[in-house]
Amino acid sequence: MRHAFAAFLLFGASALAPLVASGAPSIAGTWEAAHPDNNERLYIVLRDGGKGEIVTEYDVPMPGKQRLRSVTYAKWTRKGNDVAISYAEVTDHLRFIPREPLSAVGLNGTAPALKPIGKIDARSKIGSEVLWKAPHDYHLKAGETGQPPSAADMPSESAK
Repeated sequence: MRHAFAAFLLFGASALAPLVASGAPSIAGTWEAAHPDNNERLYIVLRDGGKGEIVTEYDVPMPGKQRLRSVTYAKWTRKGNDVAISYAEVTDHLRFIPREPLSAVGLNGTAPALKPIGKIDARSKIGSEVLWKAPHDYHLKAGETGQPPSAADMPSESAK
């Protein structure tokens, strides 16, 4: 009886060990940027096994409304709360934030997000976009693009 109980405890502990060891919530799933006024969509799908997709959807001004979708396949890894997504000789670095303020999308409260960190590669498909756990219908506040201002948008030295 004593051996059976010990075996049961050992089995239970080994079954729970991966759950306790991971400590961090799973980030697998879909993460989407807030929608700009032009109705473009940017989202990533992080699948188990380190495979993923970066998807952009946008309207094309042609006779009759055309909606195009571009998919880039990627690989991703995670260390703690940092996520690296690699594709086409580019690696985007994101940080998982469990309670990111929703003020950027004009809402109160917080939600899980992936935020870009470090230097952003000019060829990045994600850029400086904050990606929110999907599904959601967040929209950027009026006048915000989600991208850093371009040099043309910056005040000149004489204006400072």
